[in-house]
Order: sequence, then structure tokens, then C-alpha cells
Amino acid sequence: MYKKFISTFFIFAFLIFCVQLIVNYYFDPYGFNGRLKHIDSKAVKIFKPYDVIEKEPSTVIIGNSRNYYSFSPSHTGKNSTYNLSFPGIGIAQIRSLYEHILKAEIDIDELIITLDSFCDPLTIRSISNSLDDRVLISEDNPQIRTLVNKVLFYLSLDASYTSYRNIRKPKDNFMSSDGRAVKFNEYNYLKKGPGNALIERESRNIFRRVNRTNSIKAASYSDYKKQCKTVNLDYIINSTIENNIKVSFFLNPVNARYWEIYAHFDGLPSYVHYPKKLIQEKLNTIAEEHQHQFEGFDFLRLNAFTLEPLSYSDIEERTYWYESSHYNLAFGNIVLSNIFDKNFERTQLVANLKDTDLDQDYLKQKSLLEEWRNTNPELNNEIRNSIENSTN
Repeated sequence: MYKKFISTFFIFAFLIFCVQLIVNYYFDPYGFNGRLKHIDSKAVKIFKPYDVIEKEPSTVIIGNSRNYYSFSPSHTGKNSTYNLSFPGIGIAQIRSLYEHILKAEIDIDELIITLDSFCDPLTIRSISNSLDDRVLISEDNPQIRTLVNKVLFYLSLDASYTSYRNIRKPKDNFMSSDGRAVKFNEYNYLKKGPGNALIERESRNIFRRVNRTNSIKAASYSDYKKQCKTVNLDYIINSTIENNIKVSFFLNPVNARYWEIYAHFDGLPSYVHYPKKLIQEKLNTIAEEHQHQFEGFDFLRLNAFTLEPLSYSDIEERTYWYESSHYNLAFGNIVLSNIFDKNFERTQLVANLKDTDLDQDYLKQKSLLEEWRNTNPELNNEIRNSIENSTN
């Protein structure tokens, strides 16, 4: 009787696993078989590391949520480009993604890395917060294990739940074949009313700065360098030299509203000036025979694009910005044109970090910010009130 019960139990369990495997394979919650048109936001961190291996691009873009939607790989003019950006990642996660590419033996020619800061994280943060280390090839996780994990994902309860959720209420997180989110997913904010996305994002950023979870406040550039560790950045530079990969570093454009908020907590030099000097210094110390492999672009500037008003009360469609302060695809295409299109008419949007006098340029940026403050008193008051409400 006992043996019959055990055998029946295992047969039943096996049938459950088979049904689960078939259902999850058919509904494809992680997009593995290519039929899924919408990918749940939680599934993206599982899908894209496998997808980039399958696509074998020659150029890879890695950035954060600002680039996840706004960068169209087709706009680079390259034959094969993949957008491997993820919301919430920093330089440590970018290194892990770069190592994943190397371990997968993807023969890339060019790597484009864009962030708001290139310092190592100030706090220990699990990579699983932004990525899933089960799908990333590394020294501790060989490729064969990632393939086994791919099968195990189909058998997981989470996959079944995601399949059910996609059937019941498909998400709007559409993915293109080159890794870009086709539709900017802001509906969770917008359904709560105008201004909500901006308020929530500001509160989150202010909290991080009040608690110093991932920002630096420095009295001088030497003080900034003491606080800003660059182990991950140095690894990427040295490894790309070794593997003869061209690299373009650039700092993301950010709306002037956030210049004001970050300047309040970090001091304007720590946010705007010192990160640029750091990248410039790194680029200038690279040996002359490898200089051609590296570019540094400064998009963290005040100009017609970044000075566009962004307010709680402004519910009209903006030209370049979403309510959550992410820039849109049209602006992203302009950014990419400044990097890749030699015939593009460049503006004050970008400066080359290799040959810019950053000290003089910083004085000019400060002057533009002061002018913006004087010409936008209502907006400036709104920002000040936002800071006070979030810190009281």
C-alpha cells in the first residue's frame, strides 16, 4: 500500500510538472521562444541576458532606466546593436553584464556605457535587485548552469503565476527584437493623476540623498576621489583594452529640475563637475596606443533640451521629458546622433570629455543654472517645497 502511494504520488507530481512545463512554454512568460509580444517587467531581467547571446550583436548599449526605452539601437547606424539597459542598475551591474558578454563569447566591437555616476556603490546592494544572477554567466555561474536554469524557469511557480498574469491582464512592456522597451511604461503613475510620477520619483531620490545610500558629498575633487572607488570602472577599461573593444562612456542628460535637487544635497560640484573630471582623468591616463579605443561624452549639461520645464501642474505633453523625468525616444535619438552620425549638426547638447576645459565649462554651467533659477521662480519654489516636504 505504501509503495503504491509513493509511486502514485511521483506519477502525479511528474504529470503536474509536465503540464506546468507545457503551459509555461506555450504562454512563454520570459519570452524565450520568441512568441511573446509583451514581457512582464519582472521577466525582463531574465529574458534579456539570454536574448543578447542569441542575437550576437557587434555593438552593445548598457545603461539604466533613462536609456531602457529612449535608446533605439537602429539609430546607431550599426549593422547589429543591442540595448542591454536595465532600470536601476549601476556600474557594478554593468560590469556583470559586460562579463556575461565576454563569457558568452559574443564578439562585440563596441561598448556604449551610460550612467549618472561611475563610482562603485556606496552601499552593498545585491545584483538581484536589478538583475537575476542565475542567468548571468560568470566565474561562479558557468554557461551550462545558466542553460539548466533556463529549463528550471519553465518549471517554477513564478513562471506559472507570470503566465496567468499575462493571460489575465497583459502588461504594456513591449520589447523590440533589439532589447529596447517599445512603450514607456508609465501607466501605474498616470492612473493616479498628474504629477504623481514626478512626486514619487523625487521623494525616492531625496530619501536616498538624505540617507546617503548612493551619493557623494565632497568638499573638493580630491575628497570626491577618496570617496569614489572605481574598481568596476577600472576593470572594464583594462578588460576592453585587452579584448580590443571600442568603448564610449557618457553621462546621461538630466532635466534642470534634478540639478537643483541634487545640488541641494550633494553640492553642485559633486553632482555635475567631479564625475566629469573623473572620467576625463581616466581617459587621459590610458596609454597613447589605446586612446583610439575610448571616447567620453558629456551630456550632463544645461541647454534647450534639459532646461525644458518639468512641473507637477504641467500636464501637457512635453517635447523631451516624461513626467517621471526620463527623457523620451526623440531626445534619445538626438543623443545617439551626436555620438554616431558624423554628418549630424551638433549643438551645446554634448561636449567631448577628452578635450574640454571642465573648470571653465563648469563656471558656464553654474551661470546657466542661476539664470534658470531667476527666470523660473514658481518652478524653483515648487522644488524647494518638494525638498522640505520630503525631509520633514
